[in-house]
Amino acid sequence: LNFSLNDARQICKQLLEYVINDAKKKGKQGVCVISSKKKKSHLADKKFFLKYGFEVVDQIEDYELLSLSFNHQKPFFVKVLNK
Repeated sequence: LNFSLNDARQICKQLLEYVINDAKKKGKQGVCVISSKKKKSHLADKKFFLKYGFEVVDQIEDYELLSLSFNHQKPFFVKVLNK
């Protein structure tokens, strides 16, 4: 498959809109994604999600939890202490 950058952006936008609508239909509390302060090849760029109303709600080291809440509740990372 050979997509232009514009095609790829359109596909990403449609996929995210599908996920958001599906979560709402299923009565979910929102949608979360994990991103990073620094670009990492295995994680989506947080700028894309911020554009669609997601907000950074928690972080651990370089990782950030982004949320689009439907009920104003904010999810968080569970902090585990290693012994």
